[in-house]
Amino acid sequence: MAKGLRSKSMRRNRAHLRTMVFGPAEKARMERLKEAAVASVAEQKKEETAMTDAPSTTATTEATTEERGRISTGAAAADSTKMEVDGASGASTAEGTPMTKQEKMKLFMSRNAYRKKMIAKARSDAKKQMKLKRR
Repeated sequence: MAKGLRSKSMRRNRAHLRTMVFGPAEKARMERLKEAAVASVAEQKKEETAMTDAPSTTATTEATTEERGRISTGAAAADSTKMEVDGASGASTAEGTPMTKQEKMKLFMSRNAYRKKMIAKARSDAKKQMKLKRR
């Protein structure tokens, strides 16, 4: 009956997810954002000082020349400086190592549902082993 939003088990599960899954991911994301912001501010200050020093035009073209000798366009230069704030890191534990599929399943399923799933998996694995032995 206690399946509402106010049930103690739902509260406990949400609190656990906040602290163990979403908390470290959010903290890491905020650190990456902070580093990217600091880097962009430093780059802007460097550009402002470079503008006041009036650099030569050959220095700017050399800076925009790619490895193959082609001059990059504005769009390509913008793509190369694009920040990757939220990389494809996926879910991670508090230690920073990626979670396995089984750990994710255990975390997001109720204890009884997880137990039933593991029992069913063990039975199916046993059946497969029996079929292999018969061959």
